[in-house]
Amino acid sequence: MGENLKNYNILTDINPDFIKKLKECCNNKSIVILEYVSGKRLTKFEMETAFLKYEKNRLYIWGYSNKYNDFSYLRVDKIKSFEIIDKMPQKSHETGTIRYKMFNREYSLEKTETLVEKNENELIIDYKIENKFRAVQKFLELGSECKIISLESFKQEFILTLKEIRGGYEND
Repeated sequence: MGENLKNYNILTDINPDFIKKLKECCNNKSIVILEYVSGKRLTKFEMETAFLKYEKNRLYIWGYSNKYNDFSYLRVDKIKSFEIIDKMPQKSHETGTIRYKMFNREYSLEKTETLVEKNENELIIDYKIENKFRAVQKFLELGSECKIISLESFKQEFILTLKEIRGGYEND
């Protein structure tokens, strides 16, 4: 079995040169048009590339999307091709610190988090926003195990996001 794991590579379906070129785009903050498979369709997506990140057993490319006016990500294995449109300096995106409570849960802090207070039933944590899209995803994942205390502007945007998600399910 050890021999099988030794030869196993999670990126076997992705050409290493393709990943290298995407990484160069990220380093240069290139604007690219990506062709990727969405469902059964081939779709074009414009993005100012920022970084590649491996999470949840997949490699993703992250970047700023004018379509969503925020950070977005796509699975690299779904990208069929890309074209570099332009290079430009990195845009400034919302930053700040979100303070939140975690309830009844073992939790490992991320590199952008600081433990403020700990007692038997909850943790109070400061989370530095590196990009708003990722922050929203984080709190959606945590669900009812946490409560956002402050950065009021983020809290209000997050509440609107939850209402939009709920509305999407109520209209089906």
